[in-house]
Amino acid sequence: MNSARTCFRSVRPRFRHAVRTAAVAAAGVLLAACGSGSGSGGGHNDADVHFAQDMIPHHRQTMVMSEIAVGNASSPAKASAEEVRALAEELLQAQQPEIDTMTGWLESWEEEVPPGMSGVDQGHHGGVAPAPGMMSQERMEELVAATGDSFDTRFLTMMTEHHEGALEIARAERDQGDYGPARELAQDIIDSRTDELTRMRELLEDLS
Repeated sequence: MNSARTCFRSVRPRFRHAVRTAAVAAAGVLLAACGSGSGSGGGHNDADVHFAQDMIPHHRQTMVMSEIAVGNASSPAKASAEEVRALAEELLQAQQPEIDTMTGWLESWEEEVPPGMSGVDQGHHGGVAPAPGMMSQERMEELVAATGDSFDTRFLTMMTEHHEGALEIARAERDQGDYGPARELAQDIIDSRTDELTRMRELLEDLS
């Protein structure tokens, strides 16, 4: 695989994503300070609330899956391909700032913030319908058990499905939301996930 080409491909969308995320967070702080007004982007509706409540656990599961790939102090990296580890590291770093931003919105709206869960328990367990693209507990455990190229293929396949779910959530917010910063974040997620889906599909082709 041409690693230089892969690296170039990854830098531009990652930089753009970081800049836009910072801009969205700053806009949210400014609007909160100035008060809200219907139609001005400062008000919010049910679609905005549902967006944040669905996307927060979605982002958390992205972090769990990515940490399985890159490893941590108590668990070695599972990903065998350098490009897969690099992608997982980027995903791991990108989620928390957006989680913090959406948590702030929900708190300011006096809406429930989804509770966190630990490890592979981030998978859905039935009962309340999961957000689109969320992986089940069983599939998360299968990811943990996989090794080598099998892990890389499973990770990319699952993350592709996960990203497609994120696009569904983000498009609903873009089309139905009222809160300006939330709609901007939704568009940012659409842009970044679309770029990442292209990368993951190329990596899957290389592994096949």
